Amino acid sequence: MRINYVLAKIILRFNPFRRIKVMCLGYNEDCENYTELVWKDDKELDFKEYGGFQLWYT
Repeated sequence: MRINYVLAKIILRFNPFRRIKVMCLGYNEDCENYTELVWKDDKELDFKEYGGFQLWYT
């Protein structure tokens, strides 16, 4: 499911289940693949700069 950057940041911060993964397109100059975001590592990330976000359920 595609989501906007504001919702991606909120879900990443307050995800109590950890079964929902926030994935980012274009992270670390990888413009073809999605990369999983982790709040403790990516909380300072400028979410506006990236091409898209998706929610993945595992």
